Amino acid sequence: MKSIICSVALPAFILGHNPKATVICVSYSDDLSLKFANDCRNVMESYWYKDMFPGTRISKSRRSIADFETTKNGGRLSTSVGGMLTGRGADFIVIDDPIKPTDAMSDIISRLNDKKLGCILLIMQRLHENDMTGFLLNSDMGFKHLRLPVVAEENEHWEIKRPFSNKTLFITRAPGDLLHPSRDGEQEILELRKTMGELAFACQYQQRPAPLVGNLIHKDWIHYYNELPDRMDRIFLSWDTASKASANNAFSACSVIGLKNQKLYLLQIYRERLEFPALCRKIAELHEEYKTKYPSALITTLIEDASSGPSLAQQLRYEHGDMKVILVKPYTDKITRLESVSSYIENGLILFPSVAPNWWQDFSSELFTFPNTTFKDQGDAFSQCLHVAAPIATKPAPHVFVF
Repeated sequence: MKSIICSVALPAFILGHNPKATVICVSYSDDLSLKFANDCRNVMESYWYKDMFPGTRISKSRRSIADFETTKNGGRLSTSVGGMLTGRGADFIVIDDPIKPTDAMSDIISRLNDKKLGCILLIMQRLHENDMTGFLLNSDMGFKHLRLPVVAEENEHWEIKRPFSNKTLFITRAPGDLLHPSRDGEQEILELRKTMGELAFACQYQQRPAPLVGNLIHKDWIHYYNELPDRMDRIFLSWDTASKASANNAFSACSVIGLKNQKLYLLQIYRERLEFPALCRKIAELHEEYKTKYPSALITTLIEDASSGPSLAQQLRYEHGDMKVILVKPYTDKITRLESVSSYIENGLILFPSVAPNWWQDFSSELFTFPNTTFKDQGDAFSQCLHVAAPIATKPAPHVFVF
């Protein structure tokens, strides 16, 4: 509902009361940006809206979904994070669920028509301490923070002034009080904590971000396997590749995970600095190694769609036609990607070797101190692999009916 309220209803409300106002709405993707813009325009074209706000009409000369104007030269402009705002300013800027926090913020702030009277509204769930909310709260720009945890953690006192009236609504919450118990009661909250894991629950439902001092993954979350199954249903080889092989550059890393009976097994972590030709050969060698070891398994090679990834995928498909290569586009930062799969680790979906192989010391050191590490390539290859493999592992097996 927060997107409907803030990206659809609020701009229509603002323009209803002041058709000269200009509103810019920023969403994290072009598709969502257009969806909210279309919904807002439909509201403003409705009969009940026109009856309520007879002075606000959408101009016939500029009425596109992404950029429509009122007859009083106000209007709503829709864009996505990183989209073009050349030459455009606004009285109100609404930023809805951005992915990358700080890179677009200075440009957005500069788009206010009046820095003293203009308003910026940011709506998002917390991702980590240095997400856009954290960045703004640590700045001296005077932003006010509205935090509504699903389970109150301290005494809360709210005064809500109803618009266009003198009435004020007073709400108090004590520690432990639920935000909306008829929707999410104690049992539902308990299930959410169990399913999502504490880190994800704290960010999404408590709006309390995970600290950026390491320890995103706890050692006591790790579940181990003593023996591997003789066969695997699927093998995933997930690569985070570097563009250069010099001593100061990041490594190329591969995480190998096997799937059997809806359980995932971490089989290997490989990391090395390799130039493009050698890296291409190594990817093919690891593919052949696991193809020989598990001949009945479906083997998929995942390559991050960044840096040298697209060129590698093209070369591998050309030289090895039987190799299944998938490019994986990263839409969030490395910290968020690992944090978002932490519940799979905590809940024991992914199993780790009980006898430490030679790669375990480097990998575990990076995993348990992530992101406070010099390099993040092993953790990134691992989280990318879990992002793809975990939904497949948790998909219910098809029912078989015997007549």
